[in-house]
Amino acid sequence: MPYAPVTIPAFAVQGILSGARSRWESQPNLIKEIVVRAGMSWDLLDEPGARVTAEQYVRLYTLLIAALDDEAIALLSRPLRPGSFALMVRSMRGAKTIEAAVDRAAHTLTILQDDLIFSCVREGALTGITSELRRPDTVLPTFAHELLMRVCWRLIVWMLDSGSRPKSFDFSFDRPAYADAYEAIFPGQLLFGQSRSAAWFDSADLAGPLQRSDRDAQTFLKSAPANVIVPGLVRTGAGARVRALLEHAMPGWPGLPDIAHDMGMSIATLQRRLARERTSFRAVKEELRRDLAITRLNTSRVPVAILAGELGFADSATFQRAFKIWTGNSPGRYRQREQRPATANV
Repeated sequence: MPYAPVTIPAFAVQGILSGARSRWESQPNLIKEIVVRAGMSWDLLDEPGARVTAEQYVRLYTLLIAALDDEAIALLSRPLRPGSFALMVRSMRGAKTIEAAVDRAAHTLTILQDDLIFSCVREGALTGITSELRRPDTVLPTFAHELLMRVCWRLIVWMLDSGSRPKSFDFSFDRPAYADAYEAIFPGQLLFGQSRSAAWFDSADLAGPLQRSDRDAQTFLKSAPANVIVPGLVRTGAGARVRALLEHAMPGWPGLPDIAHDMGMSIATLQRRLARERTSFRAVKEELRRDLAITRLNTSRVPVAILAGELGFADSATFQRAFKIWTGNSPGRYRQREQRPATANV
């Protein structure tokens, strides 16, 4: 069975559409056509438990960039013309340290748009990239802050090339209703309602030399935007290792004792490590089975009974009950929606 990509909750799809909704308020059919072209069901997006595949999410973002001629997808007052992100990456060329490269990227991003000032800031043991409103009376969609901060921290992680992760994030808006899902997008301590948004790293990590080459930059850019907008592509920790081992063992679906043994630790130790990551063996397994189910229903015609067996369920009925809990829909109805042909043109 192929590797299962992460899936994206419907609220994130609504976020990526928020700028276009404002821009095309008098032409709502344009948005619907793009959603269909991305392989999504328009009706599905209104259901809180619905999810789409990472491929659909990236396709939607790419289509919106092309239609709007804007890498910020109409979330800012002035478009970020296609090529802006590449310019940010290339602006770091020749920087001696990662901190200096971050400073260059922040300066470039500040020049490219009118709403936010980006800075590289060192505060003792922490150094990061911050964003503040250029004018206090500016109102930006929450997703604009989320998207730009996500791009920034993923770019810094790529520069580090060491497995180092952000220590914490500040957000200049109140905690949203869906903040529990932030862990997959912003892996670190989260603070809301701050005076500015920021992604903070160990100062020692950013003081090191920038070792990424021009060829590395080209490879990174070829993988954009998936490598900066899709959560979960860079995973570390016990939960990530558990998921990887479960994926490798499919369709065997080993239990907790076997996974703990493969990881060279006791069951209790593994449970403690997962608890520190605010997850559990069951939660990791269910997330993986959910993502696999959505992906398989979206990309194949495998019978539900066979899919249930592949996912380790005793029978089709048990699988269907679980899928209803995961998404709010039955597998059959979900497949019917996701399999509609995408024939609309923009």
